[in-house]
Amino acid sequence: MGNPWALERPQSRVKTGWLSFSRLGNGPAEKNGLGLNRIFALPIVCPIPDILPSGLAAKIGPAAGGLSSISMAYPKPDLENLMEQARQVAQNSYSPFSRFRVGAALQLTSGEVVTGTNVENVSYGLTICAERAALVSAVSRFGPAIRIAAVAITNLNQAASPPCGACRQVLAEFILPEAPVTFPLEKGDHTVAFAELFPFVFNLPCKED
Repeated sequence: MGNPWALERPQSRVKTGWLSFSRLGNGPAEKNGLGLNRIFALPIVCPIPDILPSGLAAKIGPAAGGLSSISMAYPKPDLENLMEQARQVAQNSYSPFSRFRVGAALQLTSGEVVTGTNVENVSYGLTICAERAALVSAVSRFGPAIRIAAVAITNLNQAASPPCGACRQVLAEFILPEAPVTFPLEKGDHTVAFAELFPFVFNLPCKED
């Protein structure tokens, strides 16, 4: 599901149309060129929870054109700290086949940071990437209502390692569309809003229980 607000259905209000997202309280992010204060819109196909995930303060109200809008405030992501934590956890990589050691760090909207590293398997398709390892850990520790405010990915091989397509889709289940994602490319680290990194998320309408 590409709509992260559809995960919790009890005591929800059903809305239809589009939900517009904007971040409040952290100021613009010109230094990264992300324009994080702009509004992102997602289709609403499921109920919106009355209680938002931990770390988010929000107001739901009317927007232009009769749309529903939600404004959110959460701790400002510290990308440098996230990159350092990603580098540290990459040292724990289990990668005897590729020797490619990757680390990922997620900052949740609560301010908590969760890390993960890649774990390979002799049956190559069973390998789990660092990003998914971190996400599984985050859900296991803090529950399914988490939301991701920022992501940092790095490796110890001095190579480019943007998140793969599978990791982008899995992150899309929990990440805020405006969340900055930073990762190494050939010419250095690159930072982009998740909605720009992965603009076309696979999605299915939710079914009522």
